Amino acid sequence: MNARLQAVEALQKIIFEGAYSNLTIHSILSTHESTTQEAGFMTELVYGSLQRKLTIEYYFEPLLIGKKMKPWVEMVLLISGYQLIYLSNIPHHAILDEAAKIAHKKGNRQVANFVTAILRNFLRQERRSVDEITDKYKRLSIETSHPLWIVKLLAKQYDFETAQAICVKNNEAPQKTGRLNSLKTTQIPNGFEVGHVPGSVILTQGNIGSRPEYKQGLVSIQDEASMQVAPMLDPKPGERILDMCAAPGGKSCHIAEYMQNKGVLIANDVHEHKLTLIENQAQRLGITIIQTVCHDAITLGNTYAQGSFDRILVDAPCSGLGVIRRKPEIRYNIQPSDLDALIQIQQTILQVALQLVKPDGIVVYSTCTINKKENEKQIAHLSGVRILEQKQLSGSDGMTDGFYIAKLQRL
Repeated sequence: MNARLQAVEALQKIIFEGAYSNLTIHSILSTHESTTQEAGFMTELVYGSLQRKLTIEYYFEPLLIGKKMKPWVEMVLLISGYQLIYLSNIPHHAILDEAAKIAHKKGNRQVANFVTAILRNFLRQERRSVDEITDKYKRLSIETSHPLWIVKLLAKQYDFETAQAICVKNNEAPQKTGRLNSLKTTQIPNGFEVGHVPGSVILTQGNIGSRPEYKQGLVSIQDEASMQVAPMLDPKPGERILDMCAAPGGKSCHIAEYMQNKGVLIANDVHEHKLTLIENQAQRLGITIIQTVCHDAITLGNTYAQGSFDRILVDAPCSGLGVIRRKPEIRYNIQPSDLDALIQIQQTILQVALQLVKPDGIVVYSTCTINKKENEKQIAHLSGVRILEQKQLSGSDGMTDGFYIAKLQRL
């Protein structure tokens, strides 16, 4: 499969089957031999098309009124539209030719002719302007390819200007940030720059996961917002600590580094197959104090006695609205109705955490969302705690992901 066909296959799984973009891309690339250039182009097509999906559909809409298409045909038009609108270095005839080849291979000559006709009409006609949209919320939705309900949620909880800044930043490439493993080094490796928070580094070119420093366990991949969770927990060597929702293990390993690899760190996750991710990270970093267990976090009160832990991290399941830059499909896969169920789960896990931590012990609650109902308002409902610190990162400055962290002390 060439890069464009791979992108069509990936997008069909992501958009119509709810698959994760990063895992889907990795799976397809590992199954088919690709050059570095082909892999990069396929990745660009998938992420770019996801980031601009609603905008591209808005431009194509007048040409598709009354026309029914199979999902894969929609994806061929989507990646073709992305190339025609956003990638100026590719000749138009090459984009149309490749689209026709894919349509013929996956369908037949008739489908190929249909795709070619739509794309030719798109190039021939004057592109409609988003300025035609008078409602500012709907215009921002189309301009930045964020569902209208997300735009309105952000504008209501923050303000329109902040919502606009967040939506714009969500379509920009995030920095490639990593965390130094303090158990092994404090030196900034060659090719990295000093980051904005203690222990963070930024890679300007290439992929952190393919660097020798990563394989040697000197560096982990982590966003700078996420790197602020373990310091707020302030773990100490020799303590007994629980990470209730630990996979894939980045925060658990960061906590273990703060503990100087001394003490006990229980890393729990509800998905047994994800425990391997935690174990592999710990092994790569030289961490030996992590014990992985598999339970639903809500039931941990049946496994451990009350007051069993000095500190607990609740990195709660959430809507993920703060990490859309890294996972652009979130904006399409999450629905407003999903939020209520998540909020109830978060409340229950927090209550269990407050039972399991010692009196005067510390619970840190963190999410990768910017929805205040999952953040500040969750904490405001709690009783029997002292709120020591809260931090909300909106992601609107582009420096970090959107994140929320609260430090609580059980009374």
